[in-house]
Amino acid sequence: MIAIRDAVEKDDSALMDLQKKCPMGSSLILQLDSSPSYFNRSKHQTENHIIVAVEEGNIIGSASCAIMEKRVNERNLRTAYNYGLMVDPNHRRKGIATLLTERREEIATEHNIDMIFCQITQDNIPSTRIQEKRGFIHVKDTTSYVLMVYKPQKPSTNAVIRPAENPDLSSIVDLINDTYSEYNLYKPHKIDEFKELLEKRAHYDLSNIQVYEKDGEVKACLGYWDYNKVMQMTVLQLARKDQLMNIALAFLGIFTKLPRIPKPGQRLTQYFLQDIGFTKPEYLTELVKHVNNIALENGIRFLSTLGVEDPISEVLSKFMNTTSTEHIYIKPLKELDLTGFGQKKLFLSME
Repeated sequence: MIAIRDAVEKDDSALMDLQKKCPMGSSLILQLDSSPSYFNRSKHQTENHIIVAVEEGNIIGSASCAIMEKRVNERNLRTAYNYGLMVDPNHRRKGIATLLTERREEIATEHNIDMIFCQITQDNIPSTRIQEKRGFIHVKDTTSYVLMVYKPQKPSTNAVIRPAENPDLSSIVDLINDTYSEYNLYKPHKIDEFKELLEKRAHYDLSNIQVYEKDGEVKACLGYWDYNKVMQMTVLQLARKDQLMNIALAFLGIFTKLPRIPKPGQRLTQYFLQDIGFTKPEYLTELVKHVNNIALENGIRFLSTLGVEDPISEVLSKFMNTTSTEHIYIKPLKELDLTGFGQKKLFLSME
């Protein structure tokens, strides 16, 4: 008999073992490893629920949801963000994914949630089918960018770019709030809440946020989260087109500096870009160059984002990049006016 229960700290090792059995992706297949703790991914969340499916004392599936307040069509709603669904390959086709999904919805109902949302990569057909069977509605596709780190980027300004300090907090919060003021799923930060978030997030603090200072004022900010310390990703398999691209890049690399896609068995190292705020796109461009150079010095090969839109995507598209599509699904649990929800820009982040 399969039982669904809340995860506890002593499940840590079993959850990481399960994670290694559940590679991610189809064209680029990655093995995930959250060592030293599966729970680091979510420790910054105010309220998080990790549940597990257990059979004969063994964890054979897991799923997570984070409960938070979000701004939707000018209203603050209680939302649940679903993520981290995985089932042991040896125990699939037993309805475990459905049981885990149902339990997440029960948790949402118990916590008076207005709306559930999730994001699914374009090629994840099984997850798409599960959500649609559960009544989730596809509202929008967004584009995620991955920038290639392979050469130093030269600054085009004499402005001061430096790590953020405590006196910058007010300016940073204002910049981020102004940047995302018209986005659905963004709830404006308050300084104390933002400071608490920085203190709770694993391997990320104020020093990870770089600021662009001009004429004594902070005009832009950009954070980079060293996600390799939270979740290591190892390439298991490359699609044929990526293998051919690597061959071409290796040849062209004889003549000039070019990026390389990790080969099977190699680590995919990345920084996640977040806490983005700016008054002019050119200021953000300079910060991306600066973070690129920090990454290069530390052996990081990619700068990643989740679902960005113009003018942020316009800035990122200037750098050598690859993109992927994320399907955004929602499920209202109450009567809500969601007119135009998908037509507005959506704020997505590593919740």
